[in-house]
Amino acid sequence: MASSGSLQTTGLSAARAPLADVLASAKSGTVGQWWKYGAGGWTIPSLGGGATADLNSGEAPVWHPDVVRSSALGTDIMVSGVSSNQMDLASSADGIHWSQRVPLFRDPADFDAYPTLVSEGTNPADPGASFYLYYTQWLSSTQNWSNAHLMRREITCTSGSPAATIPFVRYYNGTRHEVTTGPPDSGYTKESQWYLLSGEQPGAVPIYGCRNGALLVDQFISHDANCEASNNAITQTEGWIYTSPPPVPYTPLYRCHITGLGDHFVSIESSCEASGIVNEGLLGYAPTTPQAG
Repeated sequence: MASSGSLQTTGLSAARAPLADVLASAKSGTVGQWWKYGAGGWTIPSLGGGATADLNSGEAPVWHPDVVRSSALGTDIMVSGVSSNQMDLASSADGIHWSQRVPLFRDPADFDAYPTLVSEGTNPADPGASFYLYYTQWLSSTQNWSNAHLMRREITCTSGSPAATIPFVRYYNGTRHEVTTGPPDSGYTKESQWYLLSGEQPGAVPIYGCRNGALLVDQFISHDANCEASNNAITQTEGWIYTSPPPVPYTPLYRCHITGLGDHFVSIESSCEASGIVNEGLLGYAPTTPQAG
């Protein structure tokens, strides 16, 4: 944004113009006047005006944001890159005041950019509460078009929806474990199953699927949305787990670590099922039977 004759970078800015003026300018082949938001109003000329206020003040600048309106949620949804390998989601009732961003995923070894939100329904422009996120991924630390891929993730916004239960499954491939509400990697078979809540609920906190940045085959569960280190991968929000025993059949779940192998798993036993395996703490209390939302 221009300010005092120089260019400045803001984390997130906005400009607008009346739709009738935009259409009239397009028909006449001219460019009409747009106005940037700043100082509490739309008073700054878009061309030649000063830098607008940072709409995400205190957070990292966003890369290539895609903003759409969800009629089902009654909010604007923004997915944006915050680095070359991480994308976050935020929401806003008015397009100006945004929620704190929530990490969707982080791929430390890859370069991700150009998010695009697409509805699963009949209107591609209205994503509803569950939608697809398309983006470009390069299998390298830079944008190398010889190894570019089009990626797709399904995103579900659960805020305000009744929380049901979703299967939380421990898998094993003969050497390593994975514990997730999503599909496992190839070669893993099911060992155990519990349940997590599908959305926010009093007395429950989110837990996240992560991978060790130095050893991506080491998948682990964390309470930290940042997965405990900036070089660790964020795969997804697995679900919500009770912080104290709930009024339904439940079991405690512990995070366990086979340190010599660099393998994490989840267990109902505080002993982690064998001597020499480290109990890294209680994750919470998980229902043992499915519950309706």
